[in-house]
Amino acid sequence: MYRVILKDIPKKDQEKEYIAQWQKGSDVIQTYPGALGTKLFRKADEPGVIYAIADWVSREDRKSAFEKIRKERPDAEEVLSKFKDFLESRETIAEYELVAESPSK
Repeated sequence: MYRVILKDIPKKDQEKEYIAQWQKGSDVIQTYPGALGTKLFRKADEPGVIYAIADWVSREDRKSAFEKIRKERPDAEEVLSKFKDFLESRETIAEYELVAESPSK
């Protein structure tokens, strides 16, 4: 598994628009092979900051999906980037590759 964690700061009074556009794009991205889901989180002590977490089978699957979207979809920029219109900033916090797991029972 490959995980990407991003720190997004929506523009003032545009958090709902950011979330809605992020959801639209994410719904498309999740139809591509290797996508394992995305989620948005907020820390209780950081109002105004959203953490986006995306899981993939592999880093290569993520790269391939983004390339296919850019190549195949006329709405590629809307799918991949429109949510950024509602952001003050975005920072990649971490990219991880799973090395071990203890599954829940």
